Amino acid sequence: MTVIHVGVVQEGEKAMNAVNDWEDYLGTQIRKLRIRKRMTQEELAARADISISALAGLENGKGSTLKTFVSILLVLDKKAWLENIAPQVSISPMQMLEHGKEPQRVRNRKGSENVPGS
Repeated sequence: MTVIHVGVVQEGEKAMNAVNDWEDYLGTQIRKLRIRKRMTQEELAARADISISALAGLENGKGSTLKTFVSILLVLDKKAWLENIAPQVSISPMQMLEHGKEPQRVRNRKGSENVPGS
C-alpha cells in the first residue's frame, strides 16, 4: 500500500526523498498504467512519438526528459497528474492589495548573494 504525506511518499516503510527514489516510483507507476491499458512498450512509444529506449529508461527509473514524461502521461490519459504537479499559481486578494499587482520576476537585492535559500 502506498501512503502519501506532504512531500514524502512512503511505500511500506521506505520514505522516498531522493531523486532516484522518485524516478523508480514514477517509472513503476508508468509501467503499471501501460500494462493495465494492455499496451506494449512499442505501442505506447509509437503513440507518444518517443523511442522505445526512452520509454524503457523511464519505466526502469533511469530518468527521462520532461517532454517524454508529458507525452507518455497524455497518451495514458493522465493529464490530471500534470495538473497536480503544477497547479495554477495564484495570489491572494490581500497580497494584491498589499503589493498592487502580481510580480512578473524577482530581482536580486543589493548586498545579497545569488544563493538558493538565502
